[in-house]
Amino acid sequence: MKKIALLLSLFFVFMCFTACGDGDVSSESTTVVPETSESVPENVVISVNKELVADETAFLTDISEIGGISSTADENFYVLTMSQEVYKKLLTVKSQSVIAEYEALSQKGEYIEDIQYSENFRQVTVLVNREKFDAVDSGTKQIQLITIGAKAMSYQMFLAEGQKTVVSAVYSDTEEVALALSLPIEM
Repeated sequence: MKKIALLLSLFFVFMCFTACGDGDVSSESTTVVPETSESVPENVVISVNKELVADETAFLTDISEIGGISSTADENFYVLTMSQEVYKKLLTVKSQSVIAEYEALSQKGEYIEDIQYSENFRQVTVLVNREKFDAVDSGTKQIQLITIGAKAMSYQMFLAEGQKTVVSAVYSDTEEVALALSLPIEM
């Protein structure tokens, strides 16, 4: 019974953090080619599921601050249209935001010593202090890794490949994997 409760609570926490990531687990990105002979830059179109946007006002404010993004909405999705140049700017801003959050977690001085990540945050390695990490209960460890993965997925919502990341807690002294999670969690 405790395991079921833990899994349900972890799922709930994951969904909350994904919602905080401003988007859709199944976003898609397509390129629209204009039908004119003029030299018009190709546009990128991204659909973001409204149900997973935690704060609609903040989401729309973030998008408007980037500039050059037109936003339409239907019942279920925000459809964002932008030039390739603006799309690159959006990815840069979102990437820098995730990196800043990872650096802040590393500097807190708890058990996380460093966070390393691959391009597009598909693989995230959390280097941990063995003694401090082992002293933390397993639920807290899992929630922390889900939080770190959700931050990666908040960036990935703008990629055509969708959201998927593996977060691993690795002991810094031996490089042994202490805990690993693949997100999103499939139920």
